[in-house]
Formats: sequence, C-alpha cells, structure tokens
Amino acid sequence: EEKEHIKVTTYCKYKNLINLKIIPYLGKINFKKLSDNDINIYFKSKNIYYLSDSTKKLIYIIIKSSIQLGVTKKYRKNNIILTLKIKESKPRIVYLTKKEQNILEKYLFNNLKLNSLAILFDLYTGLRLGELCAIQWKDIDFINNTLYISKTAQRIYDYENDSKKTKLIITSPKTESSYRIIPIPKFLIDLLKEFYTTKDNY
Repeated sequence: EEKEHIKVTTYCKYKNLINLKIIPYLGKINFKKLSDNDINIYFKSKNIYYLSDSTKKLIYIIIKSSIQLGVTKKYRKNNIILTLKIKESKPRIVYLTKKEQNILEKYLFNNLKLNSLAILFDLYTGLRLGELCAIQWKDIDFINNTLYISKTAQRIYDYENDSKKTKLIITSPKTESSYRIIPIPKFLIDLLKEFYTTKDNY
C-alpha cells in the first residue's frame, strides 16, 4: 500500500531490509504473538547490533508500522508498546589533509581520464555520489561556469520484475534544498570542454 506514496528508491530500501534483516529473524515468530521482548532481543542480536544507527532506526520504524498495520487489518488483536529506544549518533566525518589532497590532485592530473576528472569534479563541488553520477552535459553552463543539480542516480534491486539483479535509475533529489546551482572553477570548465562529446548526453 505504501508503494504508491513513496519514491521507488525508498520502497526498494524498505523491501531489502524486510527481506534480508527482518523476515529471516522475526519472521520465525507468529505475528499474533510477537512481543516487545522479542523485538528487544532481536535488536541485541549480532545480525542487527553492528548495523549503523540510521539503519537500525529505519528497521525499527518498519517494524512499528507493520505492527500498527497488522492491528488495523486485524492480523493481531493488540498493538505493542515498544520500550526500545534507538539513539542515532552523528557520523564522524573524516576530511583529507592539505597534504593528502595535494597528493591526490597530483595523481589525478598526471592520470587524467574521465574517472579522474569525476573525482576532481567532486573534490571541488562537494556533490553527493548519486548527484555526480546523474550529471548530464546539459546540466553544465559553460558560459557562466555553473552546474544545475536537479536529479540523483541510485542502483536498486529490480523488485518489480522479481529479479535479484540491480538496475540504475535516475530520480529527483530527496529534498527541495537539493535543487541548486553550483559554481565550477574555471580550470575544471576547461578540462570538461576537453572531454565534451555530443555522442550522448552524459
């Protein structure tokens, strides 16, 4: 039911967690008898304990929503008052030192290929990986030296065709603030022109 109200990437992420992390463990317990204690034990198990806080929080939300839906659909009589609290800590961000950046840039300039250019581009624009992979030539303004971000690329499991294979999809950004115009350094514009091609739009 939720599939019609959420992005396909979010749906696939939920389904992946349900199939790989929830059903193999909680699926062994009768849904009508599933208890708060079962869920607490589940989150302390080695299969869940070492996942990131954000992933554990998402699993928690899926379980809670499933239980509420189960009560609504009369698959079980009572809801569960969950006592488990998931604390999501902020990830530690690791930055390159100036020396490390200089070494990286020297290597990239001495081995300038399309993938090297992509790393340089990301280094000077700060794009998310999905945004970088979704860039098309039409997004680059060679006159004003800017880049318009309006989409993101993600690799997902092809659940629609009941396949275990993955597929690459281009979707809109997650939030409105992700739509933005980014200035591009002049030296990068010059490098981009060297790689520019009209054979395709990427």
